[in-house]
Amino acid sequence: LNGRDFRSLLRLNTGVTEPQGGISVTPSIRRQGFNDGIKNIHDAQQLLDAGAKEEAASTFAVAITRLGKARQLRSGNAQTVRNLATAYALGGDFNGAEKLLRTGITECAADTSAYILTDALKTVRANKSAALVDAKKYDDAIDYYIELTMQEQTNPDLWMGLGNSYYN
Repeated sequence: LNGRDFRSLLRLNTGVTEPQGGISVTPSIRRQGFNDGIKNIHDAQQLLDAGAKEEAASTFAVAITRLGKARQLRSGNAQTVRNLATAYALGGDFNGAEKLLRTGITECAADTSAYILTDALKTVRANKSAALVDAKKYDDAIDYYIELTMQEQTNPDLWMGLGNSYYN
């Protein structure tokens, strides 16, 4: 990036108008957004535990914004993608989390910790299917479990979930 584009990116993502000390400010801004996003996830979970669903939802939204900015400043970082997907999933947006993780698996292929995205995708899918059953959306759960069992035919948990969905 040239200096003007870098300043525009900083202003867009952080509100900082001038880099301090040159381009080396980017990692600290990304870390701050990342750390703040993680703190927001933790705070939102505590709010959920206390029964404050609306306040938790807005705190998850703040976490998504902060982690999204951190992701823009350092694309290809599997840990940031995973935590952003976690914020989506805990906020109830399983589709958004799943889409982000699928994109992240490709985007972060060069990251040595990219395997965590595959594991997170499995967890998000399991939670999404369980949420469909809990919401008594059995037809949707059956369709989703069928899709998942075709992708992971040796996963007994998926077959059990499919059977439970048919039973209910």
